[in-house]
Amino acid sequence: MLTQEPRPPEDVFHERYNARAEFPVATLLSVLIHVAAGVFIVFVLFRLMDPGQDRSAVSVRMIDVNSGDDDSGDGKLGSGGSESPLFAQENRQPTQAAIDALASPNMLPEIKESVRQDISVVDPTEKLPITDANAASLAMTKKSLRDKLLGLGSKPGTGDTPGSGNVGPAGDGNGTGANSARARSLRWTLRFSTSSGRNYLDQVAALGAVIAIPLPPSEEKLLVFEDLNNPSKRHVADDAEIARLAEWMKFSDVRRESTRQVGEALILDFTPRSFWAFFPKKLEDELAGKEKGYRNRRPENIDETVFQVTIRNGTYDILVVEQTAKP
Repeated sequence: MLTQEPRPPEDVFHERYNARAEFPVATLLSVLIHVAAGVFIVFVLFRLMDPGQDRSAVSVRMIDVNSGDDDSGDGKLGSGGSESPLFAQENRQPTQAAIDALASPNMLPEIKESVRQDISVVDPTEKLPITDANAASLAMTKKSLRDKLLGLGSKPGTGDTPGSGNVGPAGDGNGTGANSARARSLRWTLRFSTSSGRNYLDQVAALGAVIAIPLPPSEEKLLVFEDLNNPSKRHVADDAEIARLAEWMKFSDVRRESTRQVGEALILDFTPRSFWAFFPKKLEDELAGKEKGYRNRRPENIDETVFQVTIRNGTYDILVVEQTAKP
């Protein structure tokens, strides 16, 4: 009788393929991978469909409108249209562009000393610092007009009593020393994000500025624009108005492409060599507080303070980004 040799029992399916729980582990991992992929796809679709994100915005570059030492770096274009190659070149080296506008850049030390001597007549308290670009702007301004804008054409008044001299009835409201509007205008630097002449005007308008252009050929008169949204409204300032504007914090831009584009935006029939912006006392006081709070230095110990101005939706934010102490 044939007998069948004993054999090991056949493996049950789940015992053969799931000896170490491979089947449930693999199933769980597969589910997790598919869930993660689904979550990622949903996240990407949500970001693409988010209406609150402005995808047309571009990074802006901080440029130096009123001189400053930030003369390197290409940066990015600001809002307000395409930037011309010449404008972009000026914005990469703003201080140098202001100096290059001079017929003789070597005259900067001479103009600084001349301005200081003129100021000492009404303010003998100290030797006021003057940045290179501010000196370039003053060098490009007819001396008779420059003296009026610096408050040098009249004798200081006392209290509410008008002064006397060749600028009309207003006295010298600049005051004296490092806290005067005159001294602040000579040592302060403002940097804006900008891309065109129109954009430039929009931003200084947000700070409450009044713009004035020296009129050719003599450049002894100022063409004043108080409403920058309506450049057709303009008038020639008399001496009394110039004296009033001289009491405000001010700056001037003489860079060739900047003045050309601003002139076009103001619908001028000539290309100005410079333009001046005058800012209200409220803004001056705000900047003075920020200057003092930056390093807690006294104004008379400061050579230059650089402010970064950011304009968004017609409102501004200003921060001190650099300050140089007197040696």
